[in-house]
Amino acid sequence: LNAYQGCQLRWHDLDLVDLAILNNMVYETNTSKVNDVLQHSFPAGQFVLRDTGGPDIEPNDQVIRYLELYQPALNKTIFLIRGTVTLTDVMEDFDMYTACKWI
Repeated sequence: LNAYQGCQLRWHDLDLVDLAILNNMVYETNTSKVNDVLQHSFPAGQFVLRDTGGPDIEPNDQVIRYLELYQPALNKTIFLIRGTVTLTDVMEDFDMYTACKWI
């Protein structure tokens, strides 16, 4: 049986499904749900949530900006950065990319 080539890829013992779960967490609106996903999707202690870059940084925008996860067994830190979600993000994108266009 032939498998998709991407299904066999691994990055520091994480496969594509693990990476998809991690990337999806950054779009969560509630930081307590992030801990729930970590507990239910990965072995205990595999990841430690260090920072969420959440509402304490930008109180008017109640979304997570990024996640900082630490893997104690590998002594690695993973940053997950959220893309465009809110109308404010769209306006910031237009502002940022317009400047690049004129340069």
